[in-house]
Amino acid sequence: TLFRSEIRLRLTVITEQGRSELEAYRAAVASRAPGYVHLQNAKRFCDTVADINPFFPPGQALTGEVLQESNAFEAALQSAASAQAAKQFDQAYAFVLPYRAFAQEEPRVLAVIDATYGYHMDLGKKLEQGQVWKDAIAEFEKADSIKDTSEARDAVKNAQKLLVIAIDKEAADKALAS
Repeated sequence: TLFRSEIRLRLTVITEQGRSELEAYRAAVASRAPGYVHLQNAKRFCDTVADINPFFPPGQALTGEVLQESNAFEAALQSAASAQAAKQFDQAYAFVLPYRAFAQEEPRVLAVIDATYGYHMDLGKKLEQGQVWKDAIAEFEKADSIKDTSEARDAVKNAQKLLVIAIDKEAADKALAS
């Protein structure tokens, strides 16, 4: 019984460590901060408890909560992948938005961000080529809001300058026509 008490105590400690990791993960999601690693750590603690005693009630409860969080994350990524495959980039981005801060920890999140950013940059460039300046600016601004890059910022500034030039040229043409 002393042996069982010691095992139970150690399982409790491991479970509490797993719970701390799960709470750190939830806090990261809520604050939109990096922290995907905390979910992975919580899974490892659950696995350790299950390897020792799969029927330990606090361990089973924690495993259920970790599984629920993991399933929510995976479902968001799966939905994003489906939307991305259907060329619904904004919808794909919306699915990963709660996990955006995990982009450097989870390549699948980064892939959706990059694809959505690329979509808006490409669309902005096409609109710019067609001299549809306001729409081009809007697309470049969307790209910049998705991924802060000098490329997107420069594209916004350039399109804004070209819009001013187009407006000034139109005004000059009207003045000359009068």
